[in-house]
Amino acid sequence: MRTFLTIGFALLMNIFCFFSSAQGVWTQKPDLPGTGRGFGVGFSLGSKGYITTGYSGSYYNDMWCYDTLSNMWTSKASFPGAARGYAVGFAIGSKGYVGTGSGSTTYNDFWAYNPVTNSWTQKANFGGSARGFATGFSASGKGYIGTKGPTQNDFWEYDTLSNTWTQIAAMGTGIRSAAVGFSVGGKGYVGTGSSNPTYYQDLWQYDPGTGAWTQMADIPGSPSQAARWGATAFSIGSKGYVAAGNYGSSQYKRDLWEYDPATNSWLQKADIPDVQRYGSVGFTIGNKGYLVAGSNSTGNLQTFWEYNPFSPLTLYLSHVNSSCTNPCNGKATANTSGGTTPYTYLWNIGKTTQSVTGLCAGTYSVTVTDAVGTAITANTIVQ
Repeated sequence: MRTFLTIGFALLMNIFCFFSSAQGVWTQKPDLPGTGRGFGVGFSLGSKGYITTGYSGSYYNDMWCYDTLSNMWTSKASFPGAARGYAVGFAIGSKGYVGTGSGSTTYNDFWAYNPVTNSWTQKANFGGSARGFATGFSASGKGYIGTKGPTQNDFWEYDTLSNTWTQIAAMGTGIRSAAVGFSVGGKGYVGTGSSNPTYYQDLWQYDPGTGAWTQMADIPGSPSQAARWGATAFSIGSKGYVAAGNYGSSQYKRDLWEYDPATNSWLQKADIPDVQRYGSVGFTIGNKGYLVAGSNSTGNLQTFWEYNPFSPLTLYLSHVNSSCTNPCNGKATANTSGGTTPYTYLWNIGKTTQSVTGLCAGTYSVTVTDAVGTAITANTIVQ
């Protein structure tokens, strides 16, 4: 009896897609319309992501919405506060929130966006002093804004139900500007940033249940490799991600780091494919992260990238031919990797197992579908 291997491989890849099987996949999406910019803010609601404000020689208050279903940007109601950059944005429930920032002056106003009515409502002013370059996140149904530097390390919690701000504990060494914030598992995380001339590579966790900050593992590497200002963050599932940023006067970055709270550890992932940048906007839709716009030494960017942390789904079929004495004892096995486990199997003979046995001579195919609905098909011939 002889054993044969038949390979069937199907992987569709956008020509603008860069991937590494262990590092995740970046796919280029349509550029941000209007004007390239740095230090805008963003948030996501359902299948849509939003970006507003920012700076590129002028300050902006226009807003753009990206729809993952149509893969298109559309213009939405402009942010009604003064045009600005260096604000903070996040989503809580079904609404987006934007506040603070700086332009012709610094601001402490705070606004809610309703995507159903495409309208903004002014909320209670941020509880701390007016500031730009603060950071924030939402966790456990509350919003959080704080830091700025060089003298402010206060942090504040926003309650949407009472429309009030409450000061919480300061974040360790929180005197810094242009830090990143994200949330995972009901807890908030803040890290990186600068308190000139110091650049940070640390990470702090805030637990809304205890009201306490805990210092977590630093981004690995020397300060010039890992410390940064004006980075971008988003979270996907149980992991947080920090990308790009600037170290020193012009050491722009395009690397991506994944933080796992379960192990308190970092892993470097695939670089942003095009150029170094800082001051980009990040948000999450489903199980993918998005990074748009930003600035570097060449100017202000409009490019837009989607990050999928999961390896591409791949499949090949191995088979064993039937023997001469038993023409119907062949076997075929679906060997699958990548994608999101668990997998489901459907053979053209109706079987739903990874391997099928008792095969007579003929052509057999299987479609494997992963947990997020990505499907791939391969076939083999048993003789």
